Amino acid sequence: MTTLPVAVDQPPSWRPVDMAAVLASTEPLVVPTLFPRDDGVFLIYPGLVHSFHGESESGKSLLLQWECARLLRSGAKVLYLDFESDAHSLRDRLLVLGATPSQILDGFTYVRPDADPRSEGERAAFEALCRGCYNLIVIDGVTDALGIYGYSTKDNDEVSAWMRDLPRRLAASTGAAVALVDHVTKDVEGRGRHAIGAQAKMASLTGAAFLVEVKDPIGIGMVGALELWIGKDRPGQIRQHCGRTRGRMQLAATVQVDGRGVTTTILVLASGRREDQDRPVSAMETLKVRVSRAVEESAEPLTKTAIKNRVAGRTQEVLTAVDELVASGHLTRVQAGSAQLHSSRHPFQPGDANCDLKLADQLVTVNPAVAIVATPEPETVTEAETGSAGSGSL
Repeated sequence: MTTLPVAVDQPPSWRPVDMAAVLASTEPLVVPTLFPRDDGVFLIYPGLVHSFHGESESGKSLLLQWECARLLRSGAKVLYLDFESDAHSLRDRLLVLGATPSQILDGFTYVRPDADPRSEGERAAFEALCRGCYNLIVIDGVTDALGIYGYSTKDNDEVSAWMRDLPRRLAASTGAAVALVDHVTKDVEGRGRHAIGAQAKMASLTGAAFLVEVKDPIGIGMVGALELWIGKDRPGQIRQHCGRTRGRMQLAATVQVDGRGVTTTILVLASGRREDQDRPVSAMETLKVRVSRAVEESAEPLTKTAIKNRVAGRTQEVLTAVDELVASGHLTRVQAGSAQLHSSRHPFQPGDANCDLKLADQLVTVNPAVAIVATPEPETVTEAETGSAGSGSL
């Protein structure tokens, strides 16, 4: 069985660890910093290996692609090893999830492997990836990834070797969080918390394992919901923030997927929040999330026209969402000459009422001579400007 060569700059792994240095170290415990819920709890650990597994069309790839788009919008770097789809499909998915072409070009590395990276013609390219710097690495399609190594998904020894050779090596060499996208068995009763195949898939994970289940179907033009169940949390920092149990699993999040607009909105809700509210998130709340994010991510205050250009939806509905966010204190509105400029004070989340940062008077008049320059916009919108949004791909 062939294994990857050890890099020359790595010390022997069988050399004893200097425990004096370990005890003197002030390095903090590893904590999750990726894949945020709406309450600020994160579900993915940097530098560790995770699994997102579920049935076909359960949204497992979509969830990680949402995190890819979120990271790209923040200027982070993503490596996507795709064993199941193609570059054009990933491009469309990232765009519909809110990443821009420039953000994709700057931060997204896409690879579509179809040969063993240990082979003569592939080794140099793989070693270059191992020297890269990424925040997140997604390995989409574990069964096919094992196949190009000549490994069986049911053999514990071969799965363990693959976990060392690919995901764990990438995590160790790049410092990135690694997330595997995998399938589950058809037997709902017997699958438990595991992905399909060898038990070593779960045992070799160094981060967390999540089972993705469909609560309400997702798709283009639909609002659906997924449940994210945590089945393993090796560092132990996530389970304390999870909800109800089912065997050895806990509900880590409920995810709403809104595919009715040009862009797809995904809301990762704290476990049990949807049940507590006893209702789905409304279309207006989803629109407010989009508006809130658009203003929050802008480097400068936005006029209503600028917000509308960034948010898919009917013009009047977008403008209503802006007004309601101002009224609730999530946005501030400043009058600068004939223009009204909007800035973020607090991100909107479904279920929010009035923001505790609300000002007594949200409409503040400033000296036009010192105001930020902005293109004046009319305060009324004609019926001709109102139109419906198109559909995005899920």
